[in-house]
Amino acid sequence: MDYISHFRSFSRIFTQNIGILNNQVLLSPLSLTESRIIYELGGNKSTTAKSLSNELKIDKGYLSRILKGLESENFVTSKTSKTDNRSKKLLLTDKGIDAFEKLNKASQNHIEQLLGTLSHYEQKKLISSLTQAQQILEKNGQSSALDQISIRSNLEVGDMGFVIQSHAELFQEEYNYSILLEEYVAKGMLEIFILKKPNKNKAWICEHNGNRIGYLFLVDRGETAQLRYFFLMPEYRGIGLGKKLMDSFMNYLSSAGFSSCYLWTTNEQLSAQSLYLKYGFLLNEEKSSMVFGKPVTEQKYLWTYN
Repeated sequence: MDYISHFRSFSRIFTQNIGILNNQVLLSPLSLTESRIIYELGGNKSTTAKSLSNELKIDKGYLSRILKGLESENFVTSKTSKTDNRSKKLLLTDKGIDAFEKLNKASQNHIEQLLGTLSHYEQKKLISSLTQAQQILEKNGQSSALDQISIRSNLEVGDMGFVIQSHAELFQEEYNYSILLEEYVAKGMLEIFILKKPNKNKAWICEHNGNRIGYLFLVDRGETAQLRYFFLMPEYRGIGLGKKLMDSFMNYLSSAGFSSCYLWTTNEQLSAQSLYLKYGFLLNEEKSSMVFGKPVTEQKYLWTYN
């Protein structure tokens, strides 16, 4: 697949639909760059030129010239920082605030009109895709994403399919597993779904802005429990979500009265193994086998109630 051509094609179509090349859409005499600066200052209330340059990815010299123009037109003013005399805070004037409110309202109306041409399903699909793209591209902002992630335990339509597809696709990409893994996960999910009730099965499904981005399952095996399908999308790793899931899992494991818990994994999944060890799981068994289309070392980890 030609990724670059696809990316450029999307960028062109998205730009045309949003209309950022047409200032009349935003009903503003300001240039695109000036509008971006006004919008950023309106959202952040006050910031420095250095921070603005980093945030908007604008050359410092070019930004300085734009800011001088905005100051001369009385859109922006600057004040020396109370904590650092070498630093100046940029602020919107009353005229700047008025411009920001008009920009914001015009932009809001334009997006509402654009979304209004789409069905509810198309709107949901579009926003979901945009959210995924934003999370992947804005990796520096991941630390704040944890508070925006919701975790639910009720299974909804599409959850089982997502678990099967995401596991198969990502593990093929990361570990070169074959379609046999997809078959394995599909059988496991079916077992969870049809397991005789009542049982103490539990699921943790992670969502961010309407997108499923991870999950973890506990399967009731009587006196013992099995940890299955611990999965996070790559762009959501390293932000503490795995720890949050394991905290929830271990709390439920204890409260539900299980005396032990086990899991099967492979020696390739190093990050997950490290997390299991931190929560008291110990390597109990290893065996070499041919699974998922390649030779692997299967590992069984065991936790027991103390």
